[in-house]
Amino acid sequence: MASNIRHSVTKLVPLLERLSLVRINQDALDRVIRCVEFSKQIDQIDDNQLANVKPMISPSAENNDCIYMRDDSIEPTDHIEITKNAQKLVEDYFVTPSKHKHYSDL
Repeated sequence: MASNIRHSVTKLVPLLERLSLVRINQDALDRVIRCVEFSKQIDQIDDNQLANVKPMISPSAENNDCIYMRDDSIEPTDHIEITKNAQKLVEDYFVTPSKHKHYSDL
């Protein structure tokens, strides 16, 4: 199983590097593989046993009241102000460096 995960992650890395424009070194790759291997433990949980698990209660809620998220205020934005720092725009969209292949070309 570990070699299967390593193969899958290693195969995915070049695509992620091209899309993110970030190089992933061997240490980071090993860390990602360890995280994926660790998270695979979730697959071993028996779903039938989850029926007996009660929901957690937030320690900051008094009397089990709901805690609502804050209301976001909407601020108007200026398209020209937002795009003035872009090196290149195509149809009003930011363009990334063109030396990398587009994901549809892979």
